Amino acid sequence: MKFANRELIEEVAALGMPYPEEIVINHGAALVIRGIRPERENGDIDMATNLENNQYLEHELGFRAVRMLVGISKEGKERTVISRRDDKDRFDIHRWDFSMYRYNRTGKGRIYLPELGTMSDQDPETGIWVAKPELVALTKRETGRPQDEEDLRRIAQYLELGY
Repeated sequence: MKFANRELIEEVAALGMPYPEEIVINHGAALVIRGIRPERENGDIDMATNLENNQYLEHELGFRAVRMLVGISKEGKERTVISRRDDKDRFDIHRWDFSMYRYNRTGKGRIYLPELGTMSDQDPETGIWVAKPELVALTKRETGRPQDEEDLRRIAQYLELGY
């Protein structure tokens, strides 16, 4: 797959994680890479990866573990996950992705790497995966975040019109 913007893929590859084929770039970064929207000022690069890559980030590169809000359930309960972040907050890295939309319907919102791979395209140069727009939409529905609503609008336009 040839991506519109390679800069974020190259930034992830430069981290030197031992298992690049176990990385899925998701959320807004995937939209930027695909040319669906521009990168936001102070934007981060979201991704999911395996335990070994997460440990590498912590032990070799000094990333820290941070609890992050991913949405609010129908009952008003906050849903959080643990994220690995660098000291500049450029990277936001998890062991899985999360869909509030799916959680509200099934009680299970986590999307693990094998499923993420089936909903992503692989970069042939680095082996890194990039989430398809449909996967990004699944993770942005029902989060209650205005920026996610804007991204959903852009995704719908892209899927319908190709831009």
